[in-house]
Amino acid sequence: MKATKAYGAIRHDVPHRLRQVRQEKNLSLEELAERVGISWQTLQKYETEPQRLRVHQLQALADALDCTPADLISPPGEPESWSERALRERIGAMTEEEQERALSILEAAFGTANDRVA
Repeated sequence: MKATKAYGAIRHDVPHRLRQVRQEKNLSLEELAERVGISWQTLQKYETEPQRLRVHQLQALADALDCTPADLISPPGEPESWSERALRERIGAMTEEEQERALSILEAAFGTANDRVA
């Protein structure tokens, strides 16, 4: 499976999850947009149209919603989506060295699991 196909699935999942998490937190578009430092119109676009969000944008949204970027990609406890499966398979095909490098990059971008729990 090509990475672009998995990326496309993630892009399509984010608008729905973003709106769902925002509503679960009882935040208006305006409130969340202010927390993130963007206009409510931009946030509305994020919630209605698949966007090419950069890692820092996804992280800023997750921080403002007190969740992880993964929570904005698929709901917790939901069966693994095909995009998650594709990512797991791609990671499984990496050498141990490549996996360690990827983990270092992810930890630099998102912190460690222990950082998020605290």
